[in-house]
Amino acid sequence: MTVMPGEHVRGAALVAAAVEAGRAGWHRPLPVALLRDLHEEHLAARGGPVLRPEDWNAALDWATTPFFATSSLLLPHPAVEDHYYVFDYLADAIDSAPEFTAILDGTWGRLIAAADPASCEGLGWAALSWAEPAIAQDAFQRAWGLGVRAAAVGLARVHGDALRFEEACQVLRAALDSVLSDTDTDPDVLFALRSSLAWWSGASGNPGEAFALATALYEEAVRWHGEDHPETLEMALSRARWSGHCDRPEEALTLALTAAERSVRALGASHPTTLSCRFEVAAWTMLSGRLADALRLWRELVDRLQHAGQTGAAGRKAEALDLLAPLVDDTARALGPHDPLALAARHQRALWTAHLGHGAEADAAFRALLADCESALGQDHELTRDTRARLERPDAEIWFYNAPSW
Repeated sequence: MTVMPGEHVRGAALVAAAVEAGRAGWHRPLPVALLRDLHEEHLAARGGPVLRPEDWNAALDWATTPFFATSSLLLPHPAVEDHYYVFDYLADAIDSAPEFTAILDGTWGRLIAAADPASCEGLGWAALSWAEPAIAQDAFQRAWGLGVRAAAVGLARVHGDALRFEEACQVLRAALDSVLSDTDTDPDVLFALRSSLAWWSGASGNPGEAFALATALYEEAVRWHGEDHPETLEMALSRARWSGHCDRPEEALTLALTAAERSVRALGASHPTTLSCRFEVAAWTMLSGRLADALRLWRELVDRLQHAGQTGAAGRKAEALDLLAPLVDDTARALGPHDPLALAARHQRALWTAHLGHGAEADAAFRALLADCESALGQDHELTRDTRARLERPDAEIWFYNAPSW
């Protein structure tokens, strides 16, 4: 929102602060004290006293005055005094704009400090979608400390994504110990904690425990929701994966084929769960000795990388990162960490991290990737060249690696 000196400078900062809070995951009316605190950084970023801002009351009056008999930028809450909310379309307009608008540094901390326990957990998930793991950890840790047991799932995700698998499992086991002693625990929370433990225990090298948990959860999900519910399909996929890691590839293939068929029918061919099922089918087809069939299936898995790239190019950069997180792990596990497709998945993850404004994280990712590309692919490979160029211009024009036709 561009303003001239003396033209509702503080009011513009106030509205910008409210919109930013929504983009950061605050989905409740904002108390006026928090709104006033948040707007100060926006006001300073615009020039502060140099722009001769109006007083607070004038700014609030301007922001809550309807324009042309339609609506105001800020809306007073009808039932709670001194609380305000902002229309969602303002945040959507900023997020869909071609230029990237980051969340200001101080906003996350102020929101986390002011949030109630459940909202604090929501801020953690929002921070993860913004590729802000340190902020997410702060939010989940505070929510956990305030008694939100489901926050352990998010905290484990932060640890696990950083390859701290044992820490992820420790958090979840502690949460389950506290939950199992409470007969009033929401069964959905208990399910989520056990599901998360199945994933991270398998990742930490305990596939037997992971398979046992996934099987129990699958059977529960079938009883509660039926065979085609998303949670049931997730557990069917998990059961297939960990049975294979228990050295039973034929069983894993049978389970993966069944899960894939149901996922296509219930969720569609391009749903992330369906794509993950297709990966498991390809992996266990190859490891069952059916190499010709596996070759065809690997080509289909390239669709996941293309889908992530198209999602980011359409402006949904955070969603693209979410798609890439499992793909980076899957390609490295199936093809090896130095396969071109595995390196291409890492390239895309670093690219969208850069385009989301996380320069330091993107730079570190591109530097590590460059070393692996030079070692595995050589100095002149297109992935190597683009990675090297992005160390100078990480937010340069979008480019994707096209896998060869096999």
